Amino acid sequence: MTGPTGNVGRALVERLVAAGRPVRALTRDPGRARLPAGAETVRLDPDAPDAMFEGATKLFLYVQAGGEHTPRLLDAARVAGVRHVVLLSSGIIDSGADESHPIHVMHATAERHVRDSGLAWTFLRPNAFATNAFQWAPQIRTGDTVRGVFADGQAAPIHEDDIAAVAERALLDDGHEGAAHRLTGPEAITNAGQVAAI
Repeated sequence: MTGPTGNVGRALVERLVAAGRPVRALTRDPGRARLPAGAETVRLDPDAPDAMFEGATKLFLYVQAGGEHTPRLLDAARVAGVRHVVLLSSGIIDSGADESHPIHVMHATAERHVRDSGLAWTFLRPNAFATNAFQWAPQIRTGDTVRGVFADGQAAPIHEDDIAAVAERALLDDGHEGAAHRLTGPEAITNAGQVAAI
């Protein structure tokens, strides 16, 4: 898997290790990753991708981990025997948002690369991550006023471990190939409501 030190990736590694599944975590700095002991931690090297995927049959792909090297990584994964990729994409893809928005472009491009790779695929399209609320933490710690935009803007933030739970099922269970799963939290809440809850 790529992106094992991020909020979703770390939760997914922990879930897979707890389930007794073999995990090869590809990271740019294995020495600082501090992943569970049951995970094999390997340096992500886009310039020498062949050995990274040896023996793997499934791949969890975090868009920013592959970046411009995503097509080469996917090709190396396919040649090594990977058959299914689960991509952490974004809900912006099917939201009707401006297709020139950088986040849309990044995820749409990654989805296209995955579709073109010859691998079976599953796309996970979460909207707002729960950890986005940390942006207000410094203001909350210093007083009773939080300044920001769109106080009445609504979202249904999803906890990163919930995204990891869906990724785990998409990797381990049959029937998710060719699916794009839209992921949200349990209820819509305004930004002001999130601040008040915090």
